[in-house]
Formats: sequence, structure tokens, C-alpha cells
Amino acid sequence: MAELLQHLERVGFAGAPRWLGRTDDGYDLFSYVEGSVPDQVPYDLGDEQLAAAGDLIRRFHDATAGTPLCGHSETVCHGDLGPHNTVFRGGSPVALIDWDEDVGPGSRAVDFADAVWGFADLTSDVVPPAEQARRVAVMCAAYPGMTPAIVVDELRAQFERARRNHRATDRTGPLAVFDGLISWLDQHGNVIARSQETDVAD
Repeated sequence: MAELLQHLERVGFAGAPRWLGRTDDGYDLFSYVEGSVPDQVPYDLGDEQLAAAGDLIRRFHDATAGTPLCGHSETVCHGDLGPHNTVFRGGSPVALIDWDEDVGPGSRAVDFADAVWGFADLTSDVVPPAEQARRVAVMCAAYPGMTPAIVVDELRAQFERARRNHRATDRTGPLAVFDGLISWLDQHGNVIARSQETDVAD
């Protein structure tokens, strides 16, 4: 994690805290990123905020792609992207935080889809699916190469992996959660996947 944050600082990526060193008793020290982190769902972010978030994530991925940090993978993934791990200043997302055990080599699409799940309030039961689809299109338009269909496919794969893991360990509570998420995608996934950039202005 220290190596990653030092790399981001060297390449001029401003959207992460700086690693300042380690205390004598082994605690990492980070710079403070001024701003606020949303704590209520649905987040109901505006189009400019969604587009800026998509661009921020793209720039993070670009900053690590092709480096030794990502090994044989496409890039370095944060692993838990969303408004809950994003600092906003003046209403705009400016930094990604909580660089923890989920950080590691991986796929742009997997990391981005996980981010869209939170930023676009995807699978929310209080935001209409058509509005969720529109928000997904806004974020995808800010990250070249990403599409709503990719987001849906990656989230389905993620949900199904989690469901298999919980079924194997007989964890009935989490299993029911992912049963519900997959059921939601079965019902609304096509609407999300078919949303286009042209829908953003409708």
C-alpha cells in the first residue's frame, strides 16, 4: 500500500492521500484530504459528480496500468470504490480513500463496475431503474471503453461468485442478500445494459 501511494504521488495523481511514513509501533501515517464523505444512501449524485467520479477512477487506473504494481494484470484495483470511500470537496469527488486489504492487481472493468454499483445507486429499491440506468450511462461516458453492458456483466459475475461462496459456507443471511441482488439484475439488468450515452440528455 505504501509503495502504491508513493507511486501515485510520483506520477502526479492527486486523487489519493500521501503516505507519510510509519510510526515506531508500525502504524501507517497519511496526509489528510480535506472534504467530506457521503454517509447517506441513496447518494443521489448529480451528473457532473458522476462524470467526475468516472474520470477520477479512470485516471487512477491509468496511473497504475503497465507498472510492476499490477503484475500480469491490467491495472491496480482499489477493491472497494464508491462514494463511501471518496472525498468530495465543493460537491466534486477529489480523492479516493481507504487503501486497505482489498487493493491489488486486477481488471479495470471489475473495479469500475463495483464503483458504479455505489455511485449510481444501482440495485436501490427507492431509485427508479430507468434513473439508475441513466446514471450508469453518465459514468460510463466518462470512462472510455466502459459500457453499461460491461457493468451489468461484471456485477452479475461478482454477485454470483459471492452467492456461491456463501452457499458453500452455509451463511444463510448473506446468501439471501445476494439472491436478492441477482434477482434484481434478472428483472432490471437489460434496462441497465441497454442504456446509452445518448440517454443522458433525455
